[in-house]
Amino acid sequence: MTPPAAALVEEYDAILGYHPSVVPLDIRLGLTATEAPQQQQQPLRWGILATGKVAHDFCQVLKFLRASTSGGHEIVAVASRTHTRAAEFAKLHKIPAPYGSYQEVCADPNVDIVYVASLHPDHFVHAEMALNNGKHVLVEKPMTMKASDAEALYDLGKKLNLFVGEGMWTRFFPAVEWARMHLGDGSAPAAPDDCIGTVRIIQADFCIDGDDVGPYPTDSLYARDLGGGVAWTVGSYVVAAAMMPFGKAPSSIAAN
Repeated sequence: MTPPAAALVEEYDAILGYHPSVVPLDIRLGLTATEAPQQQQQPLRWGILATGKVAHDFCQVLKFLRASTSGGHEIVAVASRTHTRAAEFAKLHKIPAPYGSYQEVCADPNVDIVYVASLHPDHFVHAEMALNNGKHVLVEKPMTMKASDAEALYDLGKKLNLFVGEGMWTRFFPAVEWARMHLGDGSAPAAPDDCIGTVRIIQADFCIDGDDVGPYPTDSLYARDLGGGVAWTVGSYVVAAAMMPFGKAPSSIAAN
């Protein structure tokens, strides 16, 4: 049986040795179970779609996720636009099945869930492909280039009874979970004076090291036709942070 959520939090805090965690909001609200059904005792088998830096970082994290009685995680397949790149990535991360097309990962019967890490404009097509092949999907942010496409993916996931999620990693930081709890979002704080007051204004900044990406203006980070630009690359983080305390979309948006 999987340990209670609170016990897992204490265990991770002891290992990490810094900011105390809180039980994540989805568990506090009863939206995520802490005990896996009997049929989910095998590892969750991931297929990685694309082989860029973000896909590399994601695979590194999966390697260090604690294996539990629910089976843990296993990366079983990866695809790139060429088989050579897929094979190089597979060798680096010890992935057994490299593919030279994205369709092959989505069709692989050994894959349970696909992580979509392709270029932003391709997210919708690739996530839809995975869903139509019976795979759960986790899509790197931004989910899609248009809100209507994101809604279509969620609707398709509901229709097929498959998980659809956006990889907005900041929402799962311990400090963010602490803030959500102390905003009264699903769980009352330990003491009234522990609570964050009424939120009236939010200022958010998000910066990156330009040396960590390719040259300007050819790198995909900058190229608009490849889904680049600040709005898609880092702007989504500050928008998500601004919306979190209010729990709903803004009534108006202005820019200067």
